[in-house]
Amino acid sequence: MRDRRSIQLAAAAAALGTAVLAYIAVTDFPPSIDRAFHQSVGQAIAREALPHWKPGGTITVLLRDTAEFPHPEADAQFAGFQAAVTLAGRTVDAVQTLQLDPLRPIAVPPGDFFELIRKAPRGSVLVSFMGPPELTPEQRAQLPDIKPAIIAFCPGRVAERANLRDLFENGLLHAAFVDRTRPPNTATGPGGTAPKDSPPHTFEDVYRIVRPSDAASLGDPVNPAP
Repeated sequence: MRDRRSIQLAAAAAALGTAVLAYIAVTDFPPSIDRAFHQSVGQAIAREALPHWKPGGTITVLLRDTAEFPHPEADAQFAGFQAAVTLAGRTVDAVQTLQLDPLRPIAVPPGDFFELIRKAPRGSVLVSFMGPPELTPEQRAQLPDIKPAIIAFCPGRVAERANLRDLFENGLLHAAFVDRTRPPNTATGPGGTAPKDSPPHTFEDVYRIVRPSDAASLGDPVNPAP
């Protein structure tokens, strides 16, 4: 009797193990991320943004809304940014989250960016994790005095699509973070340095900072936004 029970238990365990393996085979689990790396990206953005802040100004952050469409990389980047700001004795005054269609290019709606720039007091910093301000000519005409400093994270093809040189020259951008393996506003292909065999571990492995002094060397956008 005991042997029969042992056989039944072993058979049940084997069946359960088979079911678990089958479930894993057909289930799409979210890939794990290098959280420390993405936090280092946010920390680097904070280090670039903080010197632009002046007394009387505010720090406002534009983020994608990750509630409906989870994006752990974006969450980790903002966590790193916020930790660095707090460590520096500053405070993130406002966070504006925007719903983003995952099938469309990452971008802040022009109207949202326009209102933030228009209302920001002098000495403020606008930090966009969703690319630079892509304003209409009419909106630009209504902003004769750009009071806040604007820092934009431009991953992937965001830097290729945006006219960074024009934004720098017109005071609508003060720093942009672009892919090191995909220089902004180049003709076609990734260009730059070849990807490394090992995964990146630091901000410097993947991104570089473009500042106003680099504007003259930037070309026209490859695929300008409509």
